[in-house]
Amino acid sequence: DIKAFCELLMDYASTGHFELYDKILEECSPHSKDEESVQVITSKIKASTDTALSFNDHYAELSEKDDMADFVRNLTVLGEKLEERFELEDQLLETFNKPAS
Repeated sequence: DIKAFCELLMDYASTGHFELYDKILEECSPHSKDEESVQVITSKIKASTDTALSFNDHYAELSEKDDMADFVRNLTVLGEKLEERFELEDQLLETFNKPAS
């Protein structure tokens, strides 16, 4: 179950990080004010990718001998970072969907 979760986590993180955010920036570029907002938001979102990568690196390939003592703490940290990311993605969508001035 953890391996499947890590695969989904990496799909989610990489889709935004490597595909969606740059496309959104391209769409906003004619509106410099929006572009600045989008760049700030996406830089914060991209920073959360590091937490997801770290979790994946630690737990994607588990064996029976691996230490799981910190799993709950690491999962909690990941959950908090994902919650922040969701809020930032909502802000990004609001900025993107805002009518041009």
